[in-house]
Amino acid sequence: MRLLLNCGLIVLLSCTAAFPEALIHPAPGERPRTGSFWKSSVIALLASSTADMQSSLGRREMNPLLANSQGRFSGRGIAIKALITGGAIGAQWLMLRRNPEAQKYAAIANFGMAGLFTSAAIHNHGNYKADSIPIPKIVLAQAAFEQPFVPARF
Repeated sequence: MRLLLNCGLIVLLSCTAAFPEALIHPAPGERPRTGSFWKSSVIALLASSTADMQSSLGRREMNPLLANSQGRFSGRGIAIKALITGGAIGAQWLMLRRNPEAQKYAAIANFGMAGLFTSAAIHNHGNYKADSIPIPKIVLAQAAFEQPFVPARF
């Protein structure tokens, strides 16, 4: 629980630091900068997607589209996940070129996806890596002597 709270605080502070101009209201005659809110949401989305990829690397992947032949998240999953994220950002960029007023909705969608990716990364850090699952001592002893294990009868 403490890790979740710390990660949430880090995400909140990094989002606030990413777009401080959104917290300052412009002067009455001054035109606000356009696109800074959406750009900061893209940065948050890319950072959280990267954190999710890093936390999944080498672990078992439940999504068959992202898993390799051994069932782990590897280069194939990274490529597919990067294409999906990049495609979403590219589609938003094309949309915002025609309709700049929609940047608020695109930014909200990006921050929502960033929250999902961040929660997945936090969840993944709680899972074991596929190679680090502890092996019981009885299995190690059986492999060392190469004799079948026969349990004691009482």
